[in-house]
Amino acid sequence: IRAQFDDVLARAGLTLPEYTAMSVLLARPGFSSAQLARRSLITPQAMGKVVIELERRGYIARPSAGRTGRARGILLTRRGQSVLTKVQPQIAAAESAVLHRLTPDQQELLVELLQVAGGVGERPATDAPYQQD
Repeated sequence: IRAQFDDVLARAGLTLPEYTAMSVLLARPGFSSAQLARRSLITPQAMGKVVIELERRGYIARPSAGRTGRARGILLTRRGQSVLTKVQPQIAAAESAVLHRLTPDQQELLVELLQVAGGVGERPATDAPYQQD
């Protein structure tokens, strides 16, 4: 599925981390770069590069700190929303093509496993051995 995503995103001029960050910002406007990194399962340093590139292309904006001096969250611009809106149906079609190969039970298991994997650094809810390096 990753190869299919990469193909779709490359045609739109996006990488998977860029797409992920933009998708997160659509659902959660105002997230910080650190929050985006956690949600995207990449390092804060890597997300910093993603944010700089998306801002350079006009897909996101980081409003100035204002009087408080406190950084404000990152926002998806109209241009970013437009790009995301064009690519999302293609990503959904790629996802669907893969999911339709699985039985409903397999689909449910996949979702559960992805949710566990999304909790990077958290101890799994099972008795399975867990090693943290």
